Amino acid sequence: MSQNGLIVYYQRADQKRVDRELKSVDPRLFLDPEFSQQYGQVFWTVKVWNGEQAPDPVTIVVDWREPDGRPKELTHGIVEQTRRSWKAGPVSFEAVMAANDELRRKRDERQLELYERQTIQTQKELRRKPVFHRGRGLWLARIRGRRKGDNV
Repeated sequence: MSQNGLIVYYQRADQKRVDRELKSVDPRLFLDPEFSQQYGQVFWTVKVWNGEQAPDPVTIVVDWREPDGRPKELTHGIVEQTRRSWKAGPVSFEAVMAANDELRRKRDERQLELYERQTIQTQKELRRKPVFHRGRGLWLARIRGRRKGDNV
């Protein structure tokens, strides 16, 4: 369900079919799977072949992931995204690496915050005196001690 309440239906796409559709946009475009170490899953990128003589033979056009870095499933939406991005120009490798670094930084900050919260909670629990079970035998022993005059 989308943010405005619409139910969005999508169909998973076949890699060969998506590759053919990309070739119809530009014959130099191709679909390339990449591995996300953060999520341990494959995500898809659309790249353009610039030729062997170019300084960068391959350039990323679309990085098919959610804004938080989770991989998206392969759908025909990647072709539409490519058409929009193709008009704007290719994405630089440095921009993708910077986005990955930003995702890692946010994840590390979130983990540090959770660690600090857990540490504070543990310190609060350690300040409390533990409550031990006081059985019937201890109770009777205290009563006997009071009868003898002990300060128990």
